[in-house]
Amino acid sequence: HLRSFRPPQLREMRRIAQSRESIRWSESRLFYEQARFMADFEDDKPYYGAFELYFPTYQRLNEDQLRGYFTWRTGVRNSAFDDSSTTYCFIYIYEILHNVGVDSPEQGAEILNRIWTMTKKPSVRSWITEWACDYSAYYGTDPEVFEALRPQLALERDLSKVSRCDDVPDEELYGVLCRFVPGYAERSALV
Repeated sequence: HLRSFRPPQLREMRRIAQSRESIRWSESRLFYEQARFMADFEDDKPYYGAFELYFPTYQRLNEDQLRGYFTWRTGVRNSAFDDSSTTYCFIYIYEILHNVGVDSPEQGAEILNRIWTMTKKPSVRSWITEWACDYSAYYGTDPEVFEALRPQLALERDLSKVSRCDDVPDEELYGVLCRFVPGYAERSALV
């Protein structure tokens, strides 16, 4: 009988998808509503099967996978980052992008940055890099929090210096040019 136990929160979350209002919702809106409902839910039933989903949502997981996700998330929230499931990482990232389960956008930015730093999965790192700029712009957080954005932000600062070169000291402008064409400026006969 314990095998068939289904936490009442999961039943209610599934009911959200069957409500009258949800018929008109996009898949993203449904995910957001379910995520808000499940924001504080914790579970302790790991899932040991292997699976990967492209653009995963709660609706696309079966019961065991769903309970496994909430167990995985409980561990991650308690500082036990587990990089084994790309699918679970993305669902968690989607929650953070919606500011679900975080106290502030700044905390969300820190969590996204921590995932980017800790994961070994190139796809996860690539998407966080892509979304970090949007997250910072939308929520007004400091983009410098994201290690993934630091090279891009440095490039933008350098481009700004080049575009207003009359106001930038020659030594600083030379340093910018050396970063744009490493090794060439130092060897240039003109320089």
